[in-house]
Amino acid sequence: MLVHNHLLTYLNIYSILANKGRRPTRPRPANPIDYDDDDAEVRKVSNRKDFSNAHNDDFADINAGFADINRDFAHNNDKFADINDGFADINGGPHNNGGSPHNSAEFSSDRLARDIGLIGGGAPYPDMPPLQFVRETLGDKPYDKQEEILRAVEEAANASDGIRRVSVVGCNGSGKDWVAARVILWWMNTRDPAKVVITGPTTRQVTDIVWRELRTAYKNSAKPLRGTVRRAVLYEIDDESFAKGFASNSPFNLQGYHSPNMLVVVTEAHAVKDAYMDAVLRQNPALILMVGNPSSADGVFYDSHHSKREQYHAIQISAHDTPNI
Repeated sequence: MLVHNHLLTYLNIYSILANKGRRPTRPRPANPIDYDDDDAEVRKVSNRKDFSNAHNDDFADINAGFADINRDFAHNNDKFADINDGFADINGGPHNNGGSPHNSAEFSSDRLARDIGLIGGGAPYPDMPPLQFVRETLGDKPYDKQEEILRAVEEAANASDGIRRVSVVGCNGSGKDWVAARVILWWMNTRDPAKVVITGPTTRQVTDIVWRELRTAYKNSAKPLRGTVRRAVLYEIDDESFAKGFASNSPFNLQGYHSPNMLVVVTEAHAVKDAYMDAVLRQNPALILMVGNPSSADGVFYDSHHSKREQYHAIQISAHDTPNI
């Protein structure tokens, strides 16, 4: 339908172009007025100006029409990209983000059908532990500290009255956000309904760090995952199940997000202000995962590894623990 509408629009534009090229013939006056050579030159100049102005107006209308079409294409660019990725799965070609295509034709067909909204209903991997999900469903290989984080997440998620907070402090490049992104995918595919809020000091940090990891894991997943991951910070399943990211520039950003299965992920937690962290804690989500660097000497994140350590599953990653350094 969308392609049909755009074809009609282009046909209308071409019709305008064709018609604009044919200027209507004005009838000559019955009794033309005689004029001398000077008047003739003035008349010629005037006619050229009239002709030029008329055509300028015509081309302005045509350009406005093309501008409207360009805006329509820009608005729908993400949807076309998602569907193209689905076709790439089936045809064995590369994805827009450079990810590897999947080998299973059956899975590829399911992926495409799901992306355009034909498949739905229920969490596909209920009760699957996060470590198993990362290994078997996503096909990834976490190292030992990342496995420790995933086990802590499992324990916290299953604690009905216990500690439901996980705090991870580690050096740069230790894979903290790699784990956080996969925890989000695990949460969204093992619960229904499910909501996730991803936040950090700036929108750029949320987009360039956690969301980039999430998109990569989603595209390269070994098995089908439900929903659609957009280029904007939105993982969409339905009205009651989605993951959304934004900056921690106001405690009011969290208002209105409620779910019995609510996960809050805080990236670069060491740089998030206490007023916002307090707002996160007041939301009382089913699970909180904070990841950050050891570059602060006070605040909620710092306390989670010191004076209030007993309230968290606290994990430290040193440069000696990671194979990335």
